[in-house]
Amino acid sequence: MNKRARIAFLIVGILSLQFVVGTAVASWFLKINYKNVILDGITVEGVEVGGLAGQQAVESLRRAIPQPSPDSVLYFFSPEGQTWNIDYGTLRLTNNYEYTVKEALALGKHVRFPAELVRFYELILLGVDLPLAVTYSQDALDEFLRVLALQVDAVPQDTQIAYADGNVTLLPGTPGRRLDIAATKQMLDAQRARDFRSPLVFEYIDPVLTPESLSHLNARLGMFVTTFDSRLKERTNNIQVASDLLNSALLAPGEVLSMDERLGPRSPDRGFERATMFVNQRMVYDYGGGVCQLVSTLYNAVLQAGLEVVERSGHSLPVSYVPPGLDATIFRDQIDFKFKNSTAYPVLITSRLEENNLVVEIFGHSEEATNTVYKTETERRVIEPRTVFRVGETLKPGEIRVVEPGREGFEIKVFELTLVNNELTEKKQISFKKVEPQDALILVAPADKGRYGIEK
Repeated sequence: MNKRARIAFLIVGILSLQFVVGTAVASWFLKINYKNVILDGITVEGVEVGGLAGQQAVESLRRAIPQPSPDSVLYFFSPEGQTWNIDYGTLRLTNNYEYTVKEALALGKHVRFPAELVRFYELILLGVDLPLAVTYSQDALDEFLRVLALQVDAVPQDTQIAYADGNVTLLPGTPGRRLDIAATKQMLDAQRARDFRSPLVFEYIDPVLTPESLSHLNARLGMFVTTFDSRLKERTNNIQVASDLLNSALLAPGEVLSMDERLGPRSPDRGFERATMFVNQRMVYDYGGGVCQLVSTLYNAVLQAGLEVVERSGHSLPVSYVPPGLDATIFRDQIDFKFKNSTAYPVLITSRLEENNLVVEIFGHSEEATNTVYKTETERRVIEPRTVFRVGETLKPGEIRVVEPGREGFEIKVFELTLVNNELTEKKQISFKKVEPQDALILVAPADKGRYGIEK
């Protein structure tokens, strides 16, 4: 055996001996001093339980962190400061002292591997603070959060585009959000027992159309308006549904738009109703009657914009809402209207109803036009609440009642930023809102008022 091998063998031997001796010492130490008690240095939410037996630790925790009454309230709060509450009784939410003490008793008691030995020494030297476990009804919380989601979820709103005096103006949209029920429950599980407020966690959804994605739009390339009879309710409904489906279509350079694909099946489950339409030189009554007026209006806007028409068929009979020969039709999946964005820049199609007018516009790029974008910017400052203790005459010693968990206050400033051709030209404050914090109010038993510093 060479010298290097002997040294390596010696080091391994020394380390092995250290582990064996360390494990033996740790096991002996635990057996003699901590067989049925919690290791020194362990606390639960700041309450010292080290050196206590199981039931002693449970009683100590009950005194230091009383069990909230069933009519105590737990608040869930949004990032904007809105709150929704549910009482402890509905959730069947309680402090689980026994489970927490069981976890504390087991901590650091098993020393068999090197990593466990290291953790044992760290525990002895540094200590550890455990959370007080709480239990609640998963079904009750799931139902509460599902109902809450109906109130707080929001769909994203796309950037809107306006055209006036030859200028294109982008009006910023808003992101949507969806309550993340699983993550919200994880946050509640991570809360300390004395935290009577828990945050709602949201998944945020960006709008499809943002000022950045539309920054190249600085000119209206085409526009066409047709008139319809709003007294024909079913036909008007179909025009509205189809217009909403077409609105905000964004085409990349070279991309082809198929109206049949864009609108999808014209069926009652998608909001379409039966109305009159022309098929094979006769008038029929079918789902989606009136949609062809939108297609014809779009066709004329496409012609004005100079975009390439890929596929187009006229009606079998004359229609009244466009000049002869300037109509276009679609029918189920047999007849389609398609056009291509034949420009070097993306184009946006907007469609809307204004009283009894159908307006279709196509926006794109022009070097001469001015591109103005408005954005909003928010500054938020949180104001922490106080905790106020008062006497509840009906409470028993060691019992508390959470009347008001408290709510953070906040100051919100909103600024409007104006960008012209992607350069910031103005920043001004457009709103200021201040909401004062709401103090947490907790009632304690008359016998315990001294513990909480209540003089009267």
